[in-house]
Amino acid sequence: MRNCLRFFSWFALLVLLVGCNQAGAGPVTWIDIPSQDITLPLAPFSVLAHASDTDSIASIEFFINSEHKLSLEPNFDGSNRLGWAEWEFSPLTPGVYRIEVKAIDGSGNSGSADTTIVTIEDKEQPKAPATPIEIPGPAIQEEKPAGDVEDKIVENLDVAPVAVANRNANCRKGPGTEYEIDGALLLNDKAEIVGRLVDNSWFLIMLPDSSRNCWISAITIDTQGEMDQVGIVSAPPPPAPPRLEEQPAPVDTEPPGIYGSATSKTSMCASETINSNVVAYDAEGIKKIYASWRIINSGGSEVQSGYVEYVSIPSVDNGFTAVLGSFSYTGTLKIKGTVEDNAGNKAYFSNSVTIDCS
Repeated sequence: MRNCLRFFSWFALLVLLVGCNQAGAGPVTWIDIPSQDITLPLAPFSVLAHASDTDSIASIEFFINSEHKLSLEPNFDGSNRLGWAEWEFSPLTPGVYRIEVKAIDGSGNSGSADTTIVTIEDKEQPKAPATPIEIPGPAIQEEKPAGDVEDKIVENLDVAPVAVANRNANCRKGPGTEYEIDGALLLNDKAEIVGRLVDNSWFLIMLPDSSRNCWISAITIDTQGEMDQVGIVSAPPPPAPPRLEEQPAPVDTEPPGIYGSATSKTSMCASETINSNVVAYDAEGIKKIYASWRIINSGGSEVQSGYVEYVSIPSVDNGFTAVLGSFSYTGTLKIKGTVEDNAGNKAYFSNSVTIDCS
């Protein structure tokens, strides 16, 4: 029943937030944990926040005392319009910390920040009571009022060790935030403790209404019962780092370089031939070099035209040449060449030659 109520509460909240969040206004963000005005010990604690937007959630930003600390890509609860992110903050000194979280949607709009105030205190842990010394002889019965503290301690020792959530907290597949989330305890929920790390920083619990075990951080729970009854459990192997997706090969968009172009003559007779030469280079290779040419007479009319492809010059690095001529007319020979690399990028060159043997 509780799970159903939680589901409908989250669903109603999502519908309300999405309906109120107009496009372009930026996402709505709220902090789940820690709660407002909570006091915590000087130790790492989790900051968990949700955000919603009618567009999509691109990132969730975390700030401490107005200083930007972290930008995370959100996890999504079934749709990219409702996302969440969790960050473990490690305060260095006691004090009051202002935690702000805001989100940015897929269009780059930034929503308003949600804020919570946390007080960090460096309290010494209470010392365990000294073990009483057994004195030989008959026991001395002392009168004590009903409900004495010692009765409560004795009763507590008979209770199986349990964890009581002091906030909404994630339960993970291993003792650390690098492990996947495998469940959760909500504020004041109880769970049986079935294992612990040797330093009592993480506990292995059995989730309520489930036979599944998972790990929960000591800072998110209070313990009840005799912890010496709980066995020490080895941590499972840490998860393998995520495989980087294979990146596509970079696309060549640079045109080839042309380092020089010239003809073997600057003037010629129509019956002669000339060489058009070009030096060009591209790291991905030259596909081909070609040129169109035409002869313009003294009256400005085109009287002859053609096309030629270049071949490499064995004795010249990156050198290419083409032979043009002979021609049927005099005038100005105009050459317009193209260098094309293997990616289809192109560079251009041009030359002019006078044809006149009068």
